[in-house]
Amino acid sequence: MFKSRRNRVWLDGGFVYKEFLVGDGRFEFDNLKHLFSSGVIVPKPISFDGNVLVTEYIEGVTLVDVIENKSIDADNLAEKIMVWFDKFYAAVSNGVCRGDVNCRNFILGTNGNLYGVDFEEMYTGRREVDLGKLTAFILTYEPPYTEYKTRLARVLTEQFVNQFGLDKDLVKRERELELAKMSSRRK
Repeated sequence: MFKSRRNRVWLDGGFVYKEFLVGDGRFEFDNLKHLFSSGVIVPKPISFDGNVLVTEYIEGVTLVDVIENKSIDADNLAEKIMVWFDKFYAAVSNGVCRGDVNCRNFILGTNGNLYGVDFEEMYTGRREVDLGKLTAFILTYEPPYTEYKTRLARVLTEQFVNQFGLDKDLVKRERELELAKMSSRRK
């Protein structure tokens, strides 16, 4: 059984089954089909029946584990994250962002690719919000604000600003907003 707040998720026979206990999983299935066919690195959607989504299983570790264990050089990891977001932004409409950038929603596969998972919702907004939230999460995983995490956040910010033409001040503001929300939730 995999960890999920809203659904029942399990592995069986090399496939991940996700039973939607709230809402309709058809939206996620359709999102995954679109993203997969557009070249975004996501688990291959297999089927949707009743309220159960079936996808391929990705052998690997969450991005949180990679960051906390520093198992990949920060610059190389930033490049993998950039590759994923570059493909994602190319596949979605202008104004759509990832939104749910918690690093538990990314898996570093044993094949070296970074996969995005959990597409129950699509978000609209600025890409600066994605980057601000992503770097806030990165900086605060245990132990927080290490040299590795600070470098990863800095390199990602530089790459996103250059690749996507983001407003660096807005990224910083979004990171500070997310850090404030995290602080409030953890009290």
